[in-house]
Amino acid sequence: MDTAALRRLRMTVEDLEESLRQQSIFDIAQVQYAIAETNGHISVYCYSEQDMPVVIISDGTLCDWGMRLCGLSEEALQ
Repeated sequence: MDTAALRRLRMTVEDLEESLRQQSIFDIAQVQYAIAETNGHISVYCYSEQDMPVVIISDGTLCDWGMRLCGLSEEALQ
């Protein structure tokens, strides 16, 4: 859990847990990744047998964060 990110969002662990419960997720250990959306909602991706989808190109621009997460370089994409 990225507690620094929670602080930047002015969100407590209890706030996050409440948001997860609203999505029928009662064990935070099930969560592989959570995203604070611009509308204030929390989108959650739970652990599964499938890989998590990650954006690596958005509006024609390479997304450094997505590429790092996937272990890709610009050269590999070329």
